Amino acid sequence: NSYDITVEPDILFKKGSDSPALQWEASSEPEPVAVTAVTVSGDAVTGDKLQAKATGADGADATSVTYQWQVSSDKDQYTDIKDATDASFTIPDTTEYVGKTIRVKASGEADSSAVSDATAAIVKSDALKVAEAKEALKLTQYEKITEALKIDLPAKGSNDTDITWSSSNASVISADGQVTLPAKGIAAVTLTA
Repeated sequence: NSYDITVEPDILFKKGSDSPALQWEASSEPEPVAVTAVTVSGDAVTGDKLQAKATGADGADATSVTYQWQVSSDKDQYTDIKDATDASFTIPDTTEYVGKTIRVKASGEADSSAVSDATAAIVKSDALKVAEAKEALKLTQYEKITEALKIDLPAKGSNDTDITWSSSNASVISADGQVTLPAKGIAAVTLTA
């Protein structure tokens, strides 16, 4: 096969050691691109990753970029997040940032910098909501049940979570909490939310 290749005067062509691969070497350093804008992608949800992208004039990738992620509880005063200096930031899956906004400052060539728009207010992930609901779930503990009754099994938990129940022995305690005593003997039953 033959191909036409146009080589600029300041580019040196060298045949690579992994023939037929080509290597290109620039005879001069690439031009630095100052930061003029920075954007953040990703969802404002605990446990999710935010990704920053710094660009220069005409949308070119900025060069020599450093990042600093910041947080605010009032959307006005932002403080640096300790050790959050990468192009990406994973929001901890805790309540630490819930209700707060996050932005990133990008700095680059020739003392250039830009600050992103703030995220929406951070919300809890489904996993965090379920963990909190599980922690808040309280039932009356029965050491021994000696009569038929109905155990109150909540169907809703904190964070408006739905709770469904299962029973290890539905003939004794059903998934809706109805207790039917065994004809004789003792039955051990585990209810699982």
